[in-house]
Amino acid sequence: ALVIVILSTPYSVPPIRYKKGFPFSTMGEIAGSFLPFIFGYAILGTIDYRAVAIAPFFALTQIFWRLVHERRFRDIDLRTGKKTVAIVYGLRAAKAISRVCVVLAVSEVLILFLLGWFSLEFLFFLGLFYLFGFGFWFYLRKYTPKVVYNAIGPTWGAIFVLIVVFFL
Repeated sequence: ALVIVILSTPYSVPPIRYKKGFPFSTMGEIAGSFLPFIFGYAILGTIDYRAVAIAPFFALTQIFWRLVHERRFRDIDLRTGKKTVAIVYGLRAAKAISRVCVVLAVSEVLILFLLGWFSLEFLFFLGLFYLFGFGFWFYLRKYTPKVVYNAIGPTWGAIFVLIVVFFL
């Protein structure tokens, strides 16, 4: 937790505010997506090679969402002077990188499954979670009022965790 505090404080607090400087803004997001899984794993047990091997999946998924966010808020970031991948390299590059992240994340899960690290049931529920998560997210964002959309997003994650805990 101390590492996250050390990394996140200069991210937003003046006078440093490295979130405005590229590539530090993006690098901070990458570190911020890798470390929470490792810390959560450390609560349950000792960090081993499995934790380090699985963590990139969550980091790649978070980077994907970060790039979606950067593309979506590009105009606001331009007005505020924040440098992001979508601004420095363009929307097409941000989209291409986000697609690469998805391919790498899926590839990692499949490789770890083939190595026997994940059961077929785990793979099914992980796929279901991301399928519904991405599908609902894109559908709801387009066709649902913002109030409903904001309420359903976190609720879906909590319901899915309860389903996995009680049915597995």
